[in-house]
Amino acid sequence: MNENEMMQAGDEISLFDLWEKLQEGWRFVAGGTAIGVLAAGVAIGVIPVKYEAVSTIRIGVVSGMEIEAATTTLERFKSSMFVLEAAQKSGSAKLAERISLGDGVTGDYVKAQLVKGTSLVELKTSSDTPDSAKKLNDMLVQQLMQRHEVQGAPLKEKLKSEIALVREKLSTVEKELAELSEISYVKTPKDIQFSAVSLLVSQRIQKQSEVFGLRQQVTNLELMMVSPATQNTQAVEMSFVPVKPVSPKTNLLLALGLIGGLLVGVLSVFIRDGWLRAKQARAQS
Repeated sequence: MNENEMMQAGDEISLFDLWEKLQEGWRFVAGGTAIGVLAAGVAIGVIPVKYEAVSTIRIGVVSGMEIEAATTTLERFKSSMFVLEAAQKSGSAKLAERISLGDGVTGDYVKAQLVKGTSLVELKTSSDTPDSAKKLNDMLVQQLMQRHEVQGAPLKEKLKSEIALVREKLSTVEKELAELSEISYVKTPKDIQFSAVSLLVSQRIQKQSEVFGLRQQVTNLELMMVSPATQNTQAVEMSFVPVKPVSPKTNLLLALGLIGGLLVGVLSVFIRDGWLRAKQARAQS
């Protein structure tokens, strides 16, 4: 038998020995696995049940500009005062009490993030019942809409004032154009009449061009007052609560308990074997 074959034989014997030791210590493996599953069961029973409501929010715009930056909206949902107000209005007494005590638990119940590749905000709220999770989510969305409506009001008024000013200017120029159209000519020398007509035509063309530009400006401004250039903050996807709770994660905990318990059991077999070997070595010496 050459050296490679001896090494292979040694490896096979080593693996066989390991298998035998596991067979001898099967009680430790089974016990560790049972303890792991039991620990997972205890964790499932101890961890509070939580349901999660999810909604997607589109931030309002005025004249094509967002009323509030998406990052600022995310910070609102992290604000204890903002969440506390919504919790009180939605009847989430437990959450309201914990926030009032300053436990810093806002992030445990309310989470917001940007939808990848968009300016939409995804809002997630958690509670011990599906109904309370949905109510909290709806109230937060409603509260945000109210805040943004107040913020957007001055911007809308400014746009309306600008439209009114342009319309007033347009009305004045249209009157001037109408007056120019009503001018009649008296009999005068031809050279004088030609100069007057040329001047009048030039003024008419100028006024007509000005009227056209102002009308176009009014149209553009009016378009900025309607969707999609101007629209209120709203939920593009209303809050939805899955039937299955998000916590505790039963399957995950059981899998972790099973694998963890199995590994602890196997490890205990080899630790015990090593301890016995060391004990025998001391006895022989």
